[in-house]
Amino acid sequence: MLNTEMDENDWVVLRDNIDQGTCIPFLGNGFGVNSLPWGQIFPDSFGCFLTDKYDLARFAQYMSVQYTPAYVKSVIAKKLKALPPPDFTQPNEPHRILASFKTLPLYMTTNYHDHMLLALRREPNRSPHYDFCRWGEHVEANEPGTLSFHPANPLVFHLHGTVGTPGSLVLTEDDYMDFIFNLARSPDIIPQQIRQTMTTSSLLFLGYNLTDWDFRVVLRSVLPLTPKNPDIHHVSVQLTPRGIQAEEDKINMLLKKLGVYLSSKSKVKVFWGTEAEFLKKLTEN
Repeated sequence: MLNTEMDENDWVVLRDNIDQGTCIPFLGNGFGVNSLPWGQIFPDSFGCFLTDKYDLARFAQYMSVQYTPAYVKSVIAKKLKALPPPDFTQPNEPHRILASFKTLPLYMTTNYHDHMLLALRREPNRSPHYDFCRWGEHVEANEPGTLSFHPANPLVFHLHGTVGTPGSLVLTEDDYMDFIFNLARSPDIIPQQIRQTMTTSSLLFLGYNLTDWDFRVVLRSVLPLTPKNPDIHHVSVQLTPRGIQAEEDKINMLLKKLGVYLSSKSKVKVFWGTEAEFLKKLTEN
């Protein structure tokens, strides 16, 4: 089995990467807020078939057949916009902690909401902005070379779209397949400035579950864009999959599965637990 779990040396390296501004957080659906039970917030006739009521991609795929993909994306965007943001006044709020790392120029997210941007806006002497991936024909592409970011003017980049532009959402299972195909065909849908920064930075995955579509797609399509570099390794904070006890044999099975997903081009260390547990240890003096 791969030796994928973090040790004390990994913590030292990760803290140094953050201090040097060579770390890129990747934020998933489990970061900062509980995942939404999508099968419960719509009529039961649309959610009752789901074995996992949190599986948004499968739920959206089913809904898009009943209606249209554009309609489903509009509804999901409205649902997310109606949710209140986290309480950023709480010192342990995860977005607030990440925003306090003033050396970081770039935050990547596969979430559709704007919580990371809102947290950064609260930080003194930081003027954040956001953009999103133009992965399909539904949104106009960026002009090459127009994207810039640095620690005082950090960028929040929505890899799977944003509620502000519902057509940009990577939402259904078909969307995820199209995203992988389009990125393989044209890596430029992730701006060159971001891809260049990724080549010299460690990636910190937060709020993901090994079984989630967004994490699996990032591993298969985005991580291979980073070159093989023995001096750079990445960290994934893995939530234990819903309904699975954190028993040693099951964790070992999941670690083996993780090894199947990971490319030999990249080193990825795993912290099993919540982002709260991870950030507490990360910020310990």
